Amino acid sequence: LKPVGIKFCGSPVGAPVALQGLLIAEMVKKKFISQADMKIGVIGDEDTVTGMVLAGIGHVDGQGKKNFLVVESKTHQREVEEMFQELCSRKDIAMVLITQGCADGIRQAVDAYGATGQVVPTVLEIPSKEQPYDPRKDSIMQRVAFFLPSAMQSLGIEVDSAEQVSLRAPSLTTAVASPSIG
Repeated sequence: LKPVGIKFCGSPVGAPVALQGLLIAEMVKKKFISQADMKIGVIGDEDTVTGMVLAGIGHVDGQGKKNFLVVESKTHQREVEEMFQELCSRKDIAMVLITQGCADGIRQAVDAYGATGQVVPTVLEIPSKEQPYDPRKDSIMQRVAFFLPSAMQSLGIEVDSAEQVSLRAPSLTTAVASPSIG
């Protein structure tokens, strides 16, 4: 592009600089992803993922890269972990929903990601039809137990001071009491 007859502030020398500024502004727009372009990743059983895809969460880009994975009995844990790592490293993913059964299969990777302290993408464990949700395994619910033990007690989960100490130290294994029956 060669500007012809454009004057910027009365000087023909400034014209290319003005056009360069416009080109840089256009490149910046394409470099950064807006909140409207952020997506949700899903890893789970067929029913859960199908429901999420039907709700509009599913996306396949031009290269065939998906933001969801259906985990079946023949799916290797390596594939689940690779997809989890891919979703967590993508810049266009704001949240990763993973069924708790799938998260249990790759618990080390899920806990390692939580230990990094990254907020985006947020990883949320959700229940599935086959397996009931256990809030004692969920890292977010462990934080709730630390800050609001009464909230956990209202769910029927006893929280004592020893658990709160183990929740503070991420290197220790979290010993969670069994739900009280009563």
